[in-house]
Amino acid sequence: EPTDAPTPEPTDAPTPEPTDAPTPQPTVVPTSEPTDAPTPEPPIATKVELNLRDDDGRRVAAQSGSIEDGFERYESGLDLAVTVTGKNCKLTFSEFRLQYEWGNRACSANDWVRIMTGTRIVKTLCGIQTPADVALSGEEFTVMFHTDSRLQSKGFVLDFECDA
Repeated sequence: EPTDAPTPEPTDAPTPEPTDAPTPQPTVVPTSEPTDAPTPEPPIATKVELNLRDDDGRRVAAQSGSIEDGFERYESGLDLAVTVTGKNCKLTFSEFRLQYEWGNRACSANDWVRIMTGTRIVKTLCGIQTPADVALSGEEFTVMFHTDSRLQSKGFVLDFECDA
């Protein structure tokens, strides 16, 4: 039956040679429908046990746990830190024994544990007396442990409890 469609004009273009190469298959990329749902928060651990030697630089979200240096004779020249995300936390040292020089009350000259919220130093602790509990009202805290190159001692164990 005749049609009104135009007839293609002849061209001088060469006809491609057939090959044995397989015909490439199209790549299918799955798409998902956009949603207004917020990105889920990382899970909050009920309890964690952190060892500064193994977990240096780690960030965790937890309701409770402990942070320690191993409570054995710690090494010289350490600069370690862990950060915990948790609201309204109470920190309690169950063990605390760092280098102490009689008459030298400057923690910055020896070994110390520092508690920070953001860039604010809350406490810097040193010596052999177990510190009082520390209450934090923020949403995150960092525990830093520094040792100099001279004397060493046993170390510390810090337990923490945060609001759910």
